[in-house]
Amino acid sequence: MQSWLVMAFDPAAMRRPDRFTQPPGIAENGAHIPATLQHLSNFIGQHDPDYDLFAIVSSRLSELVPVRRVNVVEDKERQLLALELRERSGLTVRANSISDGTLRFLALVALSEVFDDSAVVCMEEPENGIHPAKLGAMNRLLRDIAVDADEAVDFDNPLRQVIVATHSPYFVQLQTQDDLVLAKNPAVRGLSGDSIFPLKCYPLEGSWRGRTIQDGKSQRTVGLLELQAYLMPPADGQLAFPWGYAQSAWK
Repeated sequence: MQSWLVMAFDPAAMRRPDRFTQPPGIAENGAHIPATLQHLSNFIGQHDPDYDLFAIVSSRLSELVPVRRVNVVEDKERQLLALELRERSGLTVRANSISDGTLRFLALVALSEVFDDSAVVCMEEPENGIHPAKLGAMNRLLRDIAVDADEAVDFDNPLRQVIVATHSPYFVQLQTQDDLVLAKNPAVRGLSGDSIFPLKCYPLEGSWRGRTIQDGKSQRTVGLLELQAYLMPPADGQLAFPWGYAQSAWK
């Protein structure tokens, strides 16, 4: 349990500059992106002069927004490190002008580059602040933070697991059935005879978790029908956009 890292991103914390003396490491609220990137760049650069961490981070962030370069700017007078983005348009912006979703993504990019750091990373609704068309980039990033199970655990493949909770149908549809677990509150009779509703997690039928045997019994599973709300349009069939009006306007 000591290795659990429960991420609850705070835009104000992610926008704050870091002092030169700030130890590296992304905090649970997403703070210390500048210090972490600067430390990684300096450390890796000492061992591999051709390794450009900021080019890698910039390339990753460009999957989300049209950015050309991510930099950490040093304010030597105040001994501070601050984030700076140069957009493809040529405009340069500081952290206080970067959107919340972009900062969340950048914090996770920095976390993905941290090496030799095992953890169970937990976060709610990673899709917050991310355009629906860009959720694939967020999904790939979260998978890259986790350990590559096909490779040996090593310095550059730390033992990390990522657990996310989401209500987004778009994000759910990007997952494989082996990676999905449905949380439900079934009624259970308590010791006093009253009904209680504990949170239980059920794997999907046909997934590897569903084939697990516990205490001589098969793991209880749920079928795709239980995920219907995530795979179908809204139950009431009503959409916010006035399609009838739009269609009549086109005629």
